[in-house]
Amino acid sequence: MAKTQGLKIDLRDYAERAAWLGTPPGHRRLAISLRHSAHEETQGTEEFLAPVLTAYLTSLSTAPPPPSTRRADVCEICGHDWIRLSYHHRIPCSAHAKTIRRGWRRACDLQNAAWLCKACHRFVHCFTDHGDLARRFHTVKLLAADKVKEWADWVATVRIH
Repeated sequence: MAKTQGLKIDLRDYAERAAWLGTPPGHRRLAISLRHSAHEETQGTEEFLAPVLTAYLTSLSTAPPPPSTRRADVCEICGHDWIRLSYHHRIPCSAHAKTIRRGWRRACDLQNAAWLCKACHRFVHCFTDHGDLARRFHTVKLLAADKVKEWADWVATVRIH
C-alpha cells in the first residue's frame, strides 16, 4: 500500500477502479447484472454461461425476414415503379462457394439481395460475369459504375411493359 496525503491507497484497487471507469457503460451494466445473477458457491460454469450463450446463439440463428417483407417499391438502379421487380442476389448463387473460399465476402452476406426491374436485372448479368459480380459489384452503390449509370439514365426514360 502506498500512502498519499494521509490516505492509504491499495494500488490494485486503484488499477481496478481506473479500468472500471474506462469500461463502456453498456459493458458495466452487463457486468453488474451478471455479477448479481451469478452465485459462485452454488452455480457452476455451465449454469453461469448457459443463459448468455443461449441468447447469443438464438440471435445468430434467427432467420432473416422473408424477401417479400423486404421488397422494394422501385427498381434500385433505374427507379421504375410501375413494373414488376425481380429478386437479384447481389452475390450470385453460382459464386457462393468461391466467394467464401477466397474470402471475398462473409457467409452472412450471401443472401443479400436487390430488387431490380427485368431490364436492369438482365443488364447487370450481361454487364460482367458472376465472379466479378461477387468480387467487385456486390452492392447497388458499387453497381453504379459508369456503364451501369449510363444504362440507368437511359432506361429510366424508356417505358417498359
